[in-house]
Amino acid sequence: MDTVVHAAAVMPPGAPDRMQEVNVLGTANVIAFAQRRKARRLVYLSAVSAAYAKKNAYGTSKAEAERLVQESGLDYTILRLTMVYGPSGPALWPVPRLSK
Repeated sequence: MDTVVHAAAVMPPGAPDRMQEVNVLGTANVIAFAQRRKARRLVYLSAVSAAYAKKNAYGTSKAEAERLVQESGLDYTILRLTMVYGPSGPALWPVPRLSK
């Protein structure tokens, strides 16, 4: 196995304990899988809020997950995304109105 891409997450308005479970413990599980399968690289999709000085539960969970990735012993890439656009995401809601 060459690369594992980890993009799963719980985002606000999810419950803080669920964010911790999925974003931190889930990342630990992905790391363990990548190590067992001897993956060469782990690509972790984090969030810009992991770098904020004052973090909410989401930013804290993403920062903790980043730390796990950094300490995993795997070669890694961490991408701190600011916004992901998709057909059902709230970020796209104003776009159709702006394009008229």
